[in-house]
Amino acid sequence: EGTEFVVETTINGEEVENDTNPEPLEYLNKVRSSATAVLTAEKYLDGKATDKQFTFELLSDTGEVIQTAENVNETITFDLPSYNNVGTYNYKIREVAGTEYIVYDKNVYDVEVTVTKSEDSFVADVKYSLDGEEVESAVFNNTTIKPVDVTIKSHTDIEGRDLVENMFDMTFNGKTKSNDIDGMAEYPTIRFDRVGTF
Repeated sequence: EGTEFVVETTINGEEVENDTNPEPLEYLNKVRSSATAVLTAEKYLDGKATDKQFTFELLSDTGEVIQTAENVNETITFDLPSYNNVGTYNYKIREVAGTEYIVYDKNVYDVEVTVTKSEDSFVADVKYSLDGEEVESAVFNNTTIKPVDVTIKSHTDIEGRDLVENMFDMTFNGKTKSNDIDGMAEYPTIRFDRVGTF
């Protein structure tokens, strides 16, 4: 005689008795959607938002430049690739120094992206820090160096006779001026807005 079997099946924690030919079970697999993260920073010049463009770099944890971006008004944006694995990903954001009449912000911000998984997706959490202290966001502040105006003067004299006005012509930087009664000549003001020797 044949032997009768009873197959015991547990579904969602509940035991179900089937006969020798149980109905096939259906399995539904879900693919978790990728996590995405956008890194942002803020840019200010002399304490205000600016339409002047500055350049910023996103670095990997090994120091490799993996992306560059320019600010749009006060906003800087880096678009990161999708994440499909749980883990911690580290980056740095810094500004690239440019023209000499601006004092550039030398801060380098650390960025930590932590990827975890929920029931049906990966989730990315972004944190910013500066010198080991967590901050709300990365903020870069530049300062304009105020230009300096310089007036150049020259003096001449003569021995054995009285000096009179317009007695001599003196030239500086392509500009010719005659002396006044005291022997002085004054040239147009020159504005310096960068570091250097002139």
